[in-house]
Amino acid sequence: LTTSASSVKGVATAALSSPRDYKHHVYEIERFVVKSAAEKRLAGLYVIDAIVRGHEKVKDGQVNIYASRFAARMPATIFALKEAPAKDQDKLQRVIDNWLSRKLFQPTDVEPRNPNEAAVEAPAASAPP
Repeated sequence: LTTSASSVKGVATAALSSPRDYKHHVYEIERFVVKSAAEKRLAGLYVIDAIVRGHEKVKDGQVNIYASRFAARMPATIFALKEAPAKDQDKLQRVIDNWLSRKLFQPTDVEPRNPNEAAVEAPAASAPP
């Protein structure tokens, strides 16, 4: 399955035309990436990339609401993308590296983490009484 540029552009244009509903757009795209078949997940990444970059162009000088919203759950999204086929892994890494070089996301935002595993911190060692 190939991802056409026109389909990615269409979804991005629809999302950017109604920024008032950005939370719904982000939720649906994240859900698509997590729940779709592994072969289709790269298309979701391309849509995220198109929306985040498109909002940078449209809203010059303002906070990128899409980037901040995607960043909130990006580790879980990247974790789901790691299950994509091996032939797509280099494309996945290329997009992530591009985000980091453009400073659209922070390095901590794109570290894959399993959303089902709670972050367990080691208890502080206490001195005996």
